Amino acid sequence: MKKIFIPLILIFLAIILIGYKKSHSNNNASPVSKAITPVTVKELKESQAIQETLAFPATAISSQIATINAKSTGTITAINFDLGSNVSDGQLLAKIDDTGNSLPMGENNLQSANVQQLEQAQKEAKKSLTLANKKSYSIENQIGRDIAESQYKSSQIALQSAIDNHLITAPISGKIITKNISLGDSVMLGQPLAIISKPDQLKIQFFVDQAQYADFSKNLPITITDNNQKVFPAKITNISAQADAITKKFLIEAVPLEKTNLLDGTIINVSLGITKHPQQENSVFIPLSAITVGQNENYLFVYENGKAKKINISIDSISGEYAEVNLNLPTETQVIVSGNKALQDGDALEIKNP
Repeated sequence: MKKIFIPLILIFLAIILIGYKKSHSNNNASPVSKAITPVTVKELKESQAIQETLAFPATAISSQIATINAKSTGTITAINFDLGSNVSDGQLLAKIDDTGNSLPMGENNLQSANVQQLEQAQKEAKKSLTLANKKSYSIENQIGRDIAESQYKSSQIALQSAIDNHLITAPISGKIITKNISLGDSVMLGQPLAIISKPDQLKIQFFVDQAQYADFSKNLPITITDNNQKVFPAKITNISAQADAITKKFLIEAVPLEKTNLLDGTIINVSLGITKHPQQENSVFIPLSAITVGQNENYLFVYENGKAKKINISIDSISGEYAEVNLNLPTETQVIVSGNKALQDGDALEIKNP
């Protein structure tokens, strides 16, 4: 029994000795130091103003457009334009005529019974004038000549008016922005057929709210971007003094400074670069990514003597990706703007290039 007991005691003592050595070794080991955190900083003097780009949807509005209406009832028998076509003042665009009857074409290439009746009336008036001119001079014959001449001129005017009502011409030069007819369509008197816009006389309209209103002034340069991402310079020409009663926004108008291909009613974008300054004294703009927002406090970190220093703050306002913060600190103070998410007060830091 003693032979068994003695080895057990020795084994037990060996285990205690090994544990003591491990414990003593751990107590003498140097503590593990926390790694130095790399951060990006920005001095407060660089945060006293920010550059912003204001962008707004806008509409291209032609300052001169012409709506072409049918001047007679009939059928569209010819069309000489397409949507988007450039047309000239006086250019023939379409022809309205009568169809479905057995009348041949008249002298002016129209089947219209009304036009052909007026053509015949003009012929008769011309014959009467010719006969009156052949008569010898007398007071009675002179009166007859004057009457015949007046009737002939009246017949010419009536015929030309009827022809004009059937031949649709462009009243201005410009681009066709609306086309409401096709070949063979039946149209009624007064029906809108097309709209012509002058693309070189465009204005741009958009709306801004009260907070943005002060950023605009007459002749201020802005930028227009069309749907093809083509950029044009423009300038402000008119600023509404009163806001819309419903939207509470202000109308602003601008004109392109270069020739564009914009059509009336086209939706585009306008943009304006501005420099924004804090509204409060001692306030600066801090990126929202540099601020930690908690339930009981808002704070950021600054770089001081190689370590992170926690600064509690209050946020005055938020503008885009920046917060306006009141910080009564020297302008050389370096605010940590990245690498701050896992920081603790007093952590060792290393500044890295942005």
